[in-house]
Amino acid sequence: METYLPSELRERIEKYPKFEDGRIDYTSERVCPVVNCVIVCGDKVLLTERGADLIAYPNTWNGVSGFIDTLEALEDIVRNELTEELGVNLDDVEEMRILSELVQIDESINREWRVYPVLIRVSEQFSPVVNWENKSAHWLTVNEVRQQDLLPGFEPVLDAVLGEISA
Repeated sequence: METYLPSELRERIEKYPKFEDGRIDYTSERVCPVVNCVIVCGDKVLLTERGADLIAYPNTWNGVSGFIDTLEALEDIVRNELTEELGVNLDDVEEMRILSELVQIDESINREWRVYPVLIRVSEQFSPVVNWENKSAHWLTVNEVRQQDLLPGFEPVLDAVLGEISA
């Protein structure tokens, strides 16, 4: 079964401006839906270190995240993000579970993030190939993850995913 944005949010973002390629342009919008994927293999989590030249939250650590910039099923958006940002072989994904929306407000940049945490479970650790958005990616224990300079709002995403694993 595929997952889509709630109709209220979908109707709202359908009115947002679009880039030439048809993707939704959130540049001047306050409410922005995103996916944030926590990739888990055994007791390790894969984190990415965001690039220094990114406008929002440079040099912080995060899961694989991205704007929901099309109205496709969230699973398709997640697959695209995993391939685009890390070169993930989708055959290695054992489980993908999209969790309930978290609303996170960052007044410092006038954003209301509608975050969809995603559990991604893989059978084996792989060597990620990062794209321009990230400087690096590393497999870390949960304790090591919590010691990093995390993207604001990532810790509740991590906790939601870890709660699903232990449930």
